[in-house]
Amino acid sequence: MTYVPPQPVMPREDWPTLGAMISSGKRVVVFIDKGAEARMESAAEFILPEFQMLWEDKPDPTDISFPCKVDRTQGPLAPSRQLNLINHNLNANIFPIGRGILIPDRLNSPRTNGVDVWVVSS
Repeated sequence: MTYVPPQPVMPREDWPTLGAMISSGKRVVVFIDKGAEARMESAAEFILPEFQMLWEDKPDPTDISFPCKVDRTQGPLAPSRQLNLINHNLNANIFPIGRGILIPDRLNSPRTNGVDVWVVSS
């Protein structure tokens, strides 16, 4: 059921649609953030190097506006040609010294996870 791209690093415009993947029976995509590019076993060819094909915003957001800026990527593709992974979980920094201590922001959870957040008006 896992999808294996026809090339090691595939730009976003070459990925099949979800419908095409479901129709082909290959509807699972497996990314790993470290180590996939060094794998030696062809039996694990379905484990893809995450940051070569996608960019991710900040993994521990504390900004309620969710700016969705590129935070983690590796290349060789430019972020505009990569898939994107958006972390839409809000954290609160309860000890803002150094890196601080982050915990889930439960007070803003209804807003963060509410229907209005996902509805984009024009």
